[in-house]
Amino acid sequence: MAADYERWLALWDEGGIKISQAKPSIPYEMFAELGAPKFKPSDLDAMKILSEQVVVFGDWAFSMGIYSADWTEDGVPGHMDGKFLTILKRQPDGAWKIYRDHASANTK
Repeated sequence: MAADYERWLALWDEGGIKISQAKPSIPYEMFAELGAPKFKPSDLDAMKILSEQVVVFGDWAFSMGIYSADWTEDGVPGHMDGKFLTILKRQPDGAWKIYRDHASANTK
């Protein structure tokens, strides 16, 4: 999303929930307050998301796969990789939006 928070937010259903490892779930209405600071273009060097499977059931679908991210914060490089499971909901206009999204970092 090229560090574009508004474009990222547009991918979500208004009933969406972001579920993260070892953190409370975040409903859509809280994204503006909690999500935007993560989108600092100067910090993120690269992010890759690879969907390994997509299954559609009528107006619902799920995608699962892997991700990795590299960043620099205060001159210190960082790396994270993990897996995700995303449930998508077909909208009345036919578009697909994220309804539930869970990401889990791999630990070493």
